[in-house]
Amino acid sequence: MTTKKRIRTTHVSERVKILTTLLVISIAIIILFLLFIFLFFPKSTQILELYSPPLLGYERVDISVSLPNTIILTSGCLQLTASTTIEQTESILRALEKKEAFRPNAHDLSKFIFEEFELEVIAVKIEELRDGTYYSKLVLQQGNKVLNLDARPSDAIAIALRVDKPIYIKKALLENVARNIC
Repeated sequence: MTTKKRIRTTHVSERVKILTTLLVISIAIIILFLLFIFLFFPKSTQILELYSPPLLGYERVDISVSLPNTIILTSGCLQLTASTTIEQTESILRALEKKEAFRPNAHDLSKFIFEEFELEVIAVKIEELRDGTYYSKLVLQQGNKVLNLDARPSDAIAIALRVDKPIYIKKALLENVARNIC
């Protein structure tokens, strides 16, 4: 082999070694960068700290139903009954019994959508009775964002029961409208 060919071959093999080394270093830097991002910058929808709604002035209630169309909220010796539709009552009963319908209803769909979009149901807060209608908030969390959605209490209760979340009612409202059962 001539000296020129040997020098050319040596230069080519040195270049290949240098390029290979640079490629390995580049891949290592990319892997370290991705690892850094994964460890120190969580997904925006990841719940960093579960939200705890302000509950001063609220009482937790247990839910039961009386068919065909009555929801019963109980806290200690106080019990409140509210009328709703047969469909709402049956949906709440299925949630209490942990039974699924043959086909999903709106409450089942809400649960599936919340799960798919990583929305965490936090609680239901029944807040007032105005003109014969109860008003409530369905409290949700996605990442560090908290949503207080206006919802019919029957819908909010049916959804919360499907994901085992608590239901609260304003203490003053409970004391004003509920009957003593003790």
